Amino acid sequence: MNGFAFIIWFCVSVILQTRAAVKADPGGESGIVHKQTFSFTALMKRPWIYEEQSVYRGFLVDLMEKISSILRIDFKIITLIDDQYNRTLSELPGGVLTDNILNTADFGFTDETKRDVGPNASFSRPILSSGARILIQKPKLKTYNPLLFMFSPFSTSLWILLVATVPTVLVGMFCFDKAVAKTTNQEAIKHWKYVVYGRRGDVTRALRISLFVFGILMAFVYVACIAGKFMELKREQEDSVPFKTFHEMVTQSEIHYGAWFGIQLNFADDDQRKIFTYLNTRYSYYMNINEAVEKVKAKNGRYAAIVDSLEAEYLILNGECDVLLLRDILFPLGYAFTCSSSQQGVDLCENLSMAILLLHETGDIALLQRKWWPYESKCEELSEEDFVTKKISNPNVEPLNIADAFVAYVILCFGLVISLCVRIKQLVKADKQSTAKGKNDVTVKCSENEECLEV
Repeated sequence: MNGFAFIIWFCVSVILQTRAAVKADPGGESGIVHKQTFSFTALMKRPWIYEEQSVYRGFLVDLMEKISSILRIDFKIITLIDDQYNRTLSELPGGVLTDNILNTADFGFTDETKRDVGPNASFSRPILSSGARILIQKPKLKTYNPLLFMFSPFSTSLWILLVATVPTVLVGMFCFDKAVAKTTNQEAIKHWKYVVYGRRGDVTRALRISLFVFGILMAFVYVACIAGKFMELKREQEDSVPFKTFHEMVTQSEIHYGAWFGIQLNFADDDQRKIFTYLNTRYSYYMNINEAVEKVKAKNGRYAAIVDSLEAEYLILNGECDVLLLRDILFPLGYAFTCSSSQQGVDLCENLSMAILLLHETGDIALLQRKWWPYESKCEELSEEDFVTKKISNPNVEPLNIADAFVAYVILCFGLVISLCVRIKQLVKADKQSTAKGKNDVTVKCSENEECLEV
């Protein structure tokens, strides 16, 4: 114990002994020296206080043992068990918890937000500091199938149409060429290079060019879509969180959030006012910290809970590894003793405050906190600094459907129409040429035959 702590301990001891001597006057009805055993109460909840093998254990039990040695008093524990909801200290409405404490025992343990419940209670100085923070699901790395990823830019219906279109057009061009070769007494090209080069003056040249443009256009579209899909995949695979602060949380609309029943918000703060409106509009409350954790995990990243940081830290340190507690604090939350507002209750809380001050100065409360909230966690130690903030507004790259390929198919159909028109023109021309040739043959035969009549 250093010198400064010794001076504090000595001053506190002198003050306590002086107060005890003053209160020893039999006429002093408010004195506490006449009552050396006090009843203490708190909610039965880990790590504050719990029963194990018929013995009370927890942070408060260790704390009360140290306080009793300083104040030279005895205490008996009367636990409050909320069988209906099993709620934590901060999750009970102030009036309910304070009334239960004052009606059950001489003093109890509660959070300082209950100071506003009325004049029936007095409070000691804070023992521990906590705060309202955000609990979200810990981000998980997403996996993907490379084969499915390569096919993801186009929808299934578009892939089927493409697979049916290209071979059909190629086979059609080849058959069309054979038909043209028969009518024009040309040899049909059987080599595979026909598909690429064709012949000079080929009637399917326009169709071949449109097919080439169609393929180039669809290839560019595919590359653009696969690049967008890759960026989306990279964005999804980044270890990211939807938000890091309360302000970011209240300004987005895709992630729902809730808070404990009985939370007390400050309407003068803009973010807290928005949270109050949201919570009451959707009645987005939970009844205990365990329910909050289950909601966060069940909603698969689409739900966040406003929680008491000490309660959430205890769960995470003891193996609740699927959730992440963000650092931003909506409002501070301190834990203290509460006593009645009578003179005896006020004196009791003042004495408790002096003992708490001494325990803070000697570091005993810090040691107790480290005992019940150890530095070594069963989970991987992560914070929001290890993640990037995900921009929820980023649109997803949707697969292209048949309607999106309309322009490419218009180009292909345009080439087909041009080829058909050229073929029809060719057939008409060939028919006229065959008719004229037939007339010339008749004229020649008549001139060689002397008996032929003059045409």
